[in-house]
Amino acid sequence: QVVQAQVTAVGADELVRALARRELTAMTRPRGRLVVLGLDALDWGLVDELVARGLMPNLAALLRRGAHALLEVPRPLISPVVWTTIGTGVPPAVHGVLDFLEPDPTGGPPRPVTAASRKATAIWEMIGAAGRSTAVIGWWATFPAQAPPGGSLYSDRLTEQLLGLSADVPGLADPPHAAEQARQLAVRAADVTPAML
Repeated sequence: QVVQAQVTAVGADELVRALARRELTAMTRPRGRLVVLGLDALDWGLVDELVARGLMPNLAALLRRGAHALLEVPRPLISPVVWTTIGTGVPPAVHGVLDFLEPDPTGGPPRPVTAASRKATAIWEMIGAAGRSTAVIGWWATFPAQAPPGGSLYSDRLTEQLLGLSADVPGLADPPHAAEQARQLAVRAADVTPAML
């Protein structure tokens, strides 16, 4: 008869990841694609009107083939907080991203939130752990970029408003060749024409 037992797992984090990977792999279909397209502060009333007038044919096609919804979000509406909540499925008090800026640990002025601010696993990390490929583009609080195995991540810093497109900062995208590719494809706001819109 066993009265008491103690089990200690060496490398428990890797064990948990392996079990999660196995469970996620069993739950995912071997084929298929999921695209999550998020448009910050999108006005569905305006989109519906423009689609009805035939002025947004590409978005109209996406709407016909997919599903869309209006997201009810608690206030205050702070983009990095909202997007991190969507990406992790947990509230701000758990995921740790609370504003656009965070204190600089060296005592300097506040700086934009980073991937280190996020204390919860993101959906693209879960999907990568299940052995599926992912591509994340411009999601808030993803700098420095760290893509899951087999994936690509283009951080939120590949925008003019945070660092400027000419900034040569390590970690803008991962894997490393992705940053150069993104810079080649990026268009500055001043260069956007009515035809592009």
